[in-house]
Amino acid sequence: MYGTVRMQEVTIENFKNVKNGIAAFQSYNKHRNKLDFDGTDIMGIYGQNGSGKTTLVEGLDLLKSILSGEKINENMKNLLTYNSETTSFKYVFIIDFSGKKFFIYYNFQLKYNTSSLKVEIIKETLKYAEIRKDSRLNTKTIIDYDIDNDKNQIFTPKNIYKKIIDTDEETNLLVAREFSKRDSTSFIFSDETEKVLQISFNDENLYMDIIKSLKHFAKIDLFVIKNDYLGHINLNTLMPFSFMLSDNKSLKKGTVIVELFKPSTITKETYNVLDNVITQINIVLQSIIPGLTIEIKNLKEELMEDGEIGITVQLLSIRDNVNIPLKFESDGIKKIISILSALIAMYNNEKVCLVVDELDAGIFEFLLGELLDILKSNAKGQLIFTSHNLRPLEVLDKNDVIFTTTNPENRYIRLKNVKNSNNLRDFYLRGIFLGGQDEPIYEKTKSYNIKRAFRKAGNIYEK
Repeated sequence: MYGTVRMQEVTIENFKNVKNGIAAFQSYNKHRNKLDFDGTDIMGIYGQNGSGKTTLVEGLDLLKSILSGEKINENMKNLLTYNSETTSFKYVFIIDFSGKKFFIYYNFQLKYNTSSLKVEIIKETLKYAEIRKDSRLNTKTIIDYDIDNDKNQIFTPKNIYKKIIDTDEETNLLVAREFSKRDSTSFIFSDETEKVLQISFNDENLYMDIIKSLKHFAKIDLFVIKNDYLGHINLNTLMPFSFMLSDNKSLKKGTVIVELFKPSTITKETYNVLDNVITQINIVLQSIIPGLTIEIKNLKEELMEDGEIGITVQLLSIRDNVNIPLKFESDGIKKIISILSALIAMYNNEKVCLVVDELDAGIFEFLLGELLDILKSNAKGQLIFTSHNLRPLEVLDKNDVIFTTTNPENRYIRLKNVKNSNNLRDFYLRGIFLGGQDEPIYEKTKSYNIKRAFRKAGNIYEK
């Protein structure tokens, strides 16, 4: 049984430019003692360049990979903080199983192994606490795993490990551990470990329900759209579509990528999916940008390299019955199109959590404000986004926005002393110039130094 998973809080330690940072949805932060989670679930992240906004997105993308049982990207070693032995992440979720709710706590530590030249998950912990009315029961551990644990007991607690021994699955568990070490994957969320636990805990459904629900959340309901994903749009090379399509019989979710510079050849199945995605997108697109729709043009069928029949297609933009290649539209329009299916899913489905880095890039600020105003009032899912455009600060509630600081030991804060009558945009700008917060939110620059640097750089080759 898959429960409804909702992200609540993220803690990052020693990752990229964040030594320590905690970011929580206001629905969790405000009501964690009342255990009443009916607040809005939008989290905007603001701050100057290089202050930890994208770091949070990277941390959520890493979570998606690990919960899905995927290998840690080999480039992750470049993101671990220098002069620190380990990097740590802590995540808090709520899972709702048909009205029965649980806090879920998942923590892991990463370390770069100089012998294997891989980033390894050296520790993992999965815990839960049941929520009953206005209280939570004691936190219980499902698995506490350490890569250096004694071979005689791979993880704790002992009573849970004993059940595995009693079902003669210990050897398979040892194999699961070696696979996770070899492949740089999660031990807890690997397919091999899941098989062992399924046999050992067939009468302890809660443990398996929690693990399966988190894996399902990562694979199906968590969208993370990073800048490198959208960078191809800006280069006019590729057009990625993040999508979720569902009906009473099936659910399809993923990413389809089509070339912009020239026609693409895709499988018939991909063509049918993309055709449905574009039909879905057009319903909303023409209300956002009046008169605009897009079309997937079927140019011809041809044989692909694997012998399968493919369809050569081109993406078109249609305005006033005039067709032009989509590549000639603005980057802002292409970005909206690229993420629109995921936004539709987040709007209609309480299980969906959408994470978008630089949501504002290329999008007209008034339209951005309108979209966020609609989402904050009516969306069922969760949205996490970073932005530089200050227009959303005039639309979102003060508690829906987290600001980065110049202190790497405390990267994420909410502004204090903000009254309901305050314009959050003006209040933020005042904080930049005058301070007054617990942490400085902007590392000031001096115009004179910038001018001098420009002059010096311009004269570098003059003798």
